[in-house]
Amino acid sequence: MMRLRFIAMLVALYLSGGAICQPTGHGLVQQLDRARLGWDRMELSASKFFVSMRVTMELGGEPGSGDGIGLTALDPSGSADGDVSGLGIRYVTDGLGRKSNVELLIDPGSGAALRRTSLETGSRNKYRQYLFGEETVRRLTRRPEDGEETRPATEWSRVSEEQIDYPDDARGVVTEAGALIYLIAASHLEQPGDSLEILTLASDEFHWVEATVSRLDALNLDYKEKSAASTKRRTVREKAIRIVLRSRPVLPGDDDRFELLGLRDIELFIDPRSRALLQLRGKVDYFGRITFSLDSIRLTSAPHQADTDGPESARE
Repeated sequence: MMRLRFIAMLVALYLSGGAICQPTGHGLVQQLDRARLGWDRMELSASKFFVSMRVTMELGGEPGSGDGIGLTALDPSGSADGDVSGLGIRYVTDGLGRKSNVELLIDPGSGAALRRTSLETGSRNKYRQYLFGEETVRRLTRRPEDGEETRPATEWSRVSEEQIDYPDDARGVVTEAGALIYLIAASHLEQPGDSLEILTLASDEFHWVEATVSRLDALNLDYKEKSAASTKRRTVREKAIRIVLRSRPVLPGDDDRFELLGLRDIELFIDPRSRALLQLRGKVDYFGRITFSLDSIRLTSAPHQADTDGPESARE
């Protein structure tokens, strides 16, 4: 079945001239352009009430390669779901007594989610995979029995499988919450009023998420910039595109609290040149408003020249 689905995706790729279509029943929103991104790795951090939190995001190829966590082995049926190709996105979040590794596989041209795999350790241990199919999302989970916590997650013996149906009125691309940062960075969002809306799976519920450019701001930043040629510290005042996320649940009765990386009421600040995430702001239970700021970035190409009338770097 998986190979038939993969062949169907290849046919769709050929007919669409390069864009992989979401499985049957879901179309494409605008085309995204990964070439707009001048980075492939970012680290952001936040601190409040003497508690530190860190988020690392890395773009790559197939999840599970290199130093990834390789969660494709989660599927207890042994099916070849790992054969589907796309853009891999890896997140590592660390803070509040928990560490989470997340690997996404998406279509880079549309933002459509193909697979999400995650491993949580610390105060909670959970190993989970979502497989986005034609009509449903298949969710597979492993948890450890007492005494299994130190074993590899693939050996945890509490295994469950569930199915999440797409909403009846689903239209357009279906993505996953963790893909939104890439989707926004690779999109057309630049000027105040620019917006996009996409159906998003978050915490097992579907939300319509709208990203809208609110205004252009200027941020004071201090971060490490890495490239093939050099590594340097930058203390700068950067122009930033302020983007606000608004959401509403698709189904009546579902939780209306949409979260991205544990944050609610979310604002993103994007560098108009490299399309990097300079800051991420939102609310966390018991901590209130939190700001993640860029700590380091790995560049893949020289960013476009900044506008001459915009905020300029203070010093390097």
